[in-house]
Amino acid sequence: MIFGFAYLLIISQYYGDYITTRLKPSLKVIIFVLSAGYAALAGCLYAHFVTFISPSSFDFIFSIKLVTMVVIGGMASIWGSLLGATVLTILPEVLTVFQDYDIVVYGLILIVVMIFLPQGLTRGILDCLEKVRYERTIGVERNK
Repeated sequence: MIFGFAYLLIISQYYGDYITTRLKPSLKVIIFVLSAGYAALAGCLYAHFVTFISPSSFDFIFSIKLVTMVVIGGMASIWGSLLGATVLTILPEVLTVFQDYDIVVYGLILIVVMIFLPQGLTRGILDCLEKVRYERTIGVERNK
């Protein structure tokens, strides 16, 4: 948990000045090592449960799907990534007509989300809810 706060401090321009130049590289290395450890654990669990590993399991199309899941949901939150994964897991069932062109559909969805919702689907939904809530409060104030 502490490394999450440290990472937010590193990427933030306002508080990033408070971290000394000697501390910032070591925090980046620690965060990189932790994320590599999580990836290794995920790989071990995958190998254990699937009991078969081959390079064809993780081809280019699979990596595009993973990136699309994260970008659609939003890269800033875990809930956004989960929402993106849920949407893109259900999407092939809905779009069975485009079975042969699924990578094209993923690319189009990625382009549309990057143009219209650059911070992801969760941030877009939250912004819309905030806008509706603001308009309701303005409407209530006008009626008084």
